[in-house]
Amino acid sequence: MMDSIDFEALQAIGLGDAVRRQLAHGVADPQARPMRLVEVQRAHFLLHDGHGTHRARCATALRHDLQAQGEALAVGDWVLARLGDAAGCTITCRLPPGRRITRRTLDGRANEHHGAAQRQVLVSNVDTALLVMGLDHDFQLRRLERYLALVQLADVQPVLVLSKADTVPPERVSRCLADAAEVLPTRTPVLALDVRQPAAAAALVAWLQPGQTLVLLGSSGAGKS
Repeated sequence: MMDSIDFEALQAIGLGDAVRRQLAHGVADPQARPMRLVEVQRAHFLLHDGHGTHRARCATALRHDLQAQGEALAVGDWVLARLGDAAGCTITCRLPPGRRITRRTLDGRANEHHGAAQRQVLVSNVDTALLVMGLDHDFQLRRLERYLALVQLADVQPVLVLSKADTVPPERVSRCLADAAEVLPTRTPVLALDVRQPAAAAALVAWLQPGQTLVLLGSSGAGKS
């Protein structure tokens, strides 16, 4: 199976060294192919193999196993899937996930399996989180602190991106940078950008390398698109 895996294509969608080592040590289903889960719907999933997407369903045995652990498949998971017919393929195994960004469920009730407040996995296998906040009316320290709490719990590297820097006076930019410095961990990268300009992509290139997974956290209209 290892000879048939296109590691270069998988690296382009975030395959890192840890997952690659898992694959190198053998997998539970040698007839399946490694793919990444990129979309979760009520009745199906969408997987990516580095070349294109595949509609998929979860094998019954895997679903029951995950439910017994109080778990579920999430965007960002690396899985093994058997190719099927035109109807799609079947996910037979989930590789052990790495860093996962989670949030407490709305009801906050205890998880019967672990005796703690239940948390919903938002995304798995994350390296860096861009915390995007607009410099117009979106920047709020309490919101920034909430974003930081999410990523620090997951041990994910935060990068603060202050967007719409072209729409406010320099004094506003300086004041927001100073305020952010009061709550950010030491040496957290901070960028004030006009995200529509090519220079913005150049400023982010360090976190856009093959084998890296980047997520964006921010409110609607903050400039994530």
